[in-house]
Amino acid sequence: MENPFKKIKILEEENKRLKARELDPIEYIRERKKTLEWYDYKGLDRQQWLDYWSEAQKIVGSNVFNNELQHLMKDIITDIAWNSQSQNETEAKRQCLVALESFKKRLESIEDPRKVETKDDIYEAI
Repeated sequence: MENPFKKIKILEEENKRLKARELDPIEYIRERKKTLEWYDYKGLDRQQWLDYWSEAQKIVGSNVFNNELQHLMKDIITDIAWNSQSQNETEAKRQCLVALESFKKRLESIEDPRKVETKDDIYEAI
């Protein structure tokens, strides 16, 4: 797996570059899409999938993760309450809350490979 700190550094540099030239939002999405990479954990071998699931469980159960997630959500809600000037601005910030909640649910929904039925090919040689 790629070092997450390296990815953060890349995103921070990209953010500085974008702020410097005020990129059109559509162009930003096109550029950003090119840098996004992910893989389907279900394609991993059983042990790697188990490790992936186990790590997700540790993250979701982590007091640090949950505390920081709640802190970030509280900051967004405070920002909405004090700084939102329009319905559109409020909706955009609300979408951040939805994204954070979705991220946690995504981690929680990673399937335990030990509980997933495998379909063996009945015609496969023994």
